[in-house]
Amino acid sequence: MSILNGKPLFSLSIKASDVRAFIEVNGIYVHTVNSSSGSSSVEIPVNHYFHPETNYLGVVVFPLAEGEKRSAKSTVNLTLSVKSDENPNNKYDIAEIEYRASQDDPSGYNGSNSPVFLSSIDAFAEKDEGDVVVHPVVVDDSEGISISRKIEVPNSLPVWGFFESDDLPDYFRISKDDYARDKDALYEIYKVIEQSLSVGEVDEILDLFEERNRETDQAFYLDQGETRDSLKQSFLSSVNNENIQLLESDSIKFGLRPEPGRKLVRFIRADRRGAIAFNFIGEEGSVRYDLVFRKQDGEWIISR
Repeated sequence: MSILNGKPLFSLSIKASDVRAFIEVNGIYVHTVNSSSGSSSVEIPVNHYFHPETNYLGVVVFPLAEGEKRSAKSTVNLTLSVKSDENPNNKYDIAEIEYRASQDDPSGYNGSNSPVFLSSIDAFAEKDEGDVVVHPVVVDDSEGISISRKIEVPNSLPVWGFFESDDLPDYFRISKDDYARDKDALYEIYKVIEQSLSVGEVDEILDLFEERNRETDQAFYLDQGETRDSLKQSFLSSVNNENIQLLESDSIKFGLRPEPGRKLVRFIRADRRGAIAFNFIGEEGSVRYDLVFRKQDGEWIISR
């Protein structure tokens, strides 16, 4: 039986050097690369962003600093892999995207110009009757260098809520009033969380994270309620830690960072990091919690 029909665990291996890049899965930036010196390597799980049928991977490459040119040594490599939760020792590579600044045409070194068929019941070997289809890359250099790839990979994961949510506006182009309206709406939800954490009432806010917790349980085959309990313990640990203090702020300190697929938006602080912040007392650093929202039928929902 194909591992895709069991309990698949999808992950992205990201290797980069001398580059600043955004890694994208289905219209969501899942990782940021900033390898200003030397190289970096990381592997991240992506089940909670994956669709049960068709998925899109991408990388957008920028210079290390604004106004500069991309380094001639810049490289980025993404490899999508899958393994079974029941047998994690066997991992199979499905698709790859590569960027090399030393070569002009990414299409030329990113595989075939025709779709490639892989068989998930035969170790993802190339076969004409394969159930997985890896499409050729699409290259766009209008803003940075963007390389994306469509992959048809039927699997047993459910359709996550954000795939079916409302399209969000282009927050970089809408009016200040429209931007402020959505920012203020998310600030009101944030403020409820902040006020509860400030008095240690963690149980009062866990229901706000219901979709995020439930879908994380499903994505990684956890027992029902496991992610909720983990979040509760993490909040309690921060609240009871005498070395950190909850940062309470008014709405001016916040902004919106939309995901490129316009299904999710991050509510962030002015430093572009997670909205819920516990700062260390007397030293640099903080403990952060992200707030990622979607909208459906006029209601804002914490999705991730």
